[in-house]
Amino acid sequence: MQFTKAQATTKAAVPAGGGANASAERTPPIALDRFQQAAQLARMAARHDMPALSLRAIRATLSGGPPVQGGNQPPFGTVATSMGIVRTFPSPGAIDNISVQVEQIIAELEPSWRKTKAEPAAVYETLRSAVLPEARPGEIFLYPRPLAYGAQNPRSVGRLLAAWAVRAGKVEDLKQRIEARKGQPIAELPALVLLGQLGLEAQDQPLLSRILDALAQRLQKDSLQTTTELACHVAVPALGAVGGAPGSLAVLEQAAKNLASQPNEEPLGGLLILMARYKFDHGDVEGGRQKIQDYLSSLDRVANRQPDYSAYRRRIAYQRAAREYIRVGMLSDALDMLGQYADTPTTTRYGVPDMGNIVTPLLRMLAAQPVPERYALLREWTMPASNRKSIRLLACALPADAPPQVFGTFPIPDQAQALLGPDMAENSGVASTAGLLIDAARQIGQLDELAEDAQKAADQKLENARALLILVQRARGQGAAVEPLVKELRDELAERWKPQP
Repeated sequence: MQFTKAQATTKAAVPAGGGANASAERTPPIALDRFQQAAQLARMAARHDMPALSLRAIRATLSGGPPVQGGNQPPFGTVATSMGIVRTFPSPGAIDNISVQVEQIIAELEPSWRKTKAEPAAVYETLRSAVLPEARPGEIFLYPRPLAYGAQNPRSVGRLLAAWAVRAGKVEDLKQRIEARKGQPIAELPALVLLGQLGLEAQDQPLLSRILDALAQRLQKDSLQTTTELACHVAVPALGAVGGAPGSLAVLEQAAKNLASQPNEEPLGGLLILMARYKFDHGDVEGGRQKIQDYLSSLDRVANRQPDYSAYRRRIAYQRAAREYIRVGMLSDALDMLGQYADTPTTTRYGVPDMGNIVTPLLRMLAAQPVPERYALLREWTMPASNRKSIRLLACALPADAPPQVFGTFPIPDQAQALLGPDMAENSGVASTAGLLIDAARQIGQLDELAEDAQKAADQKLENARALLILVQRARGQGAAVEPLVKELRDELAERWKPQP
């Protein structure tokens, strides 16, 4: 069947009033595959500038509550096994997956509704019928995306509903509808969360503060992961809201305690990093450091039994911590994290995480230091120590071409010279800690001494020593002397990374 825009608008008109009716009370939930088909129709309608039809497709399929698994799934209570007929129940994972699919589809459609200038009241009614379906008067369905997908940017259909309530001038209407359901046990927590989201979107500071206090108290008594994650859907965005920080920090602190016993790295890691960032930005340096340390300590509790994967994940964690220190200009702390990154064994199975977004700003920070201080920092960081028998090296590729001028001026030769030194920048597309160390040594007359130390380390067969020796000797004009070493290292690397049959 084809619809004209006029027909779609007429058929999708928002009914007057918001009370339940007999047909709504009888509306059953639809099968998941039918919802997915309706979502395809909604996408197509939005692409063809028919927002009313797009909204109608979503409203019609979610007004009976969340979709349910279709006929391909065994019906509850009728599974035949070798032991006879046994009862079955929907798994939490299956329910969560449905919620994720609904949120993902609506989050994809919502920008299209804005782009096609859909009536705010119509969008509000569509989202309201999904979150507070009249066919399920004692429940509230927020359709939250699990925080493991991104703890620092929680998403839910409930948050979208709150935003459109503000756009449509329906804040009081939504409050009344939430309050009408809040007394139901199954709706109590979602009601608190939805009210908090409404307080955020409406910039209702008294409401937001009241909800944050209630959520903090709830988490002290209820440590379930589902409860904790729902509370974070208010507390995380409230952390940046005017006046919301004290209450949101209390919720996040308790959430971190509740999640500490979970066997997964996320969402705890993301919440701890978020709190560290907030503390750094507000001058609490020690508090930020403590949250970073809490994050690294949490990895010990969730360490994978597979050593290669554990090492890979730990490298990512050190990289993540270093990024936060670099962001606020804490050079020594960043070097400490990247030192531990470099000391973590490299695995052939999982490889090495990309470091370009970390190494480049780090090298810029180092290049800005006075030459003697830069040399001292890099020498201590790079060369072996009593508790470490290896040479540390970090490097990243520099772009060969500058971005288009519309994005600004990025003189690549100057960038390379700042990161590598004038001599090593020539004919080189790689920036490294070794390059800055060698350039600083040259400027303060320590290049020969550095060459001697690199030779000693190479004689002891320390990790990365040959690479450093090659770079130092080239800087001294002695490239020919280390040519055999270059070939030896090249052949070893080729053998190590040779494709397996």
